[in-house]
Amino acid sequence: MSEGLSEDPKQKWEPRFLILKGGDVCLFESPPLSSEDLNKCLYLYKSYDVAIKQVPNDSRRLDKRENCFYLETCMADGTRHYLSFETPQMLEAFETAYHKSVYATVIAMQTRTFACSYEGRPSGLVLDIKQGISLYDIPTKVSNLC
Repeated sequence: MSEGLSEDPKQKWEPRFLILKGGDVCLFESPPLSSEDLNKCLYLYKSYDVAIKQVPNDSRRLDKRENCFYLETCMADGTRHYLSFETPQMLEAFETAYHKSVYATVIAMQTRTFACSYEGRPSGLVLDIKQGISLYDIPTKVSNLC
């Protein structure tokens, strides 16, 4: 796979190696050849913290490469990688593996709590696979199912 490194149509592409390792999405400059190399990735994201967005083969592409997609993160700086596979089959296989990785990670996690504010009070938003979504008031510990 290759990664486009600028918005310029004459942009420079660099080879990248992408691995889905459990719930992690890892991007490497060179293929990891040992288990130690797996800890030396350029970028490491949780699969549930990234989105993949396929770029249609039309004028929205940055150049003439096909099979392009964005790997977008929920990082504060809005990090996104413009990547390209060599064939449509490789892109499809990656998308399938990515969705399976996200599903398995969410099922294994079961619940996730996010700090938030509701009506000016500190609160927690809980996403739970079995019990659904709930919002609770932190000072009183009172929970309301949404």
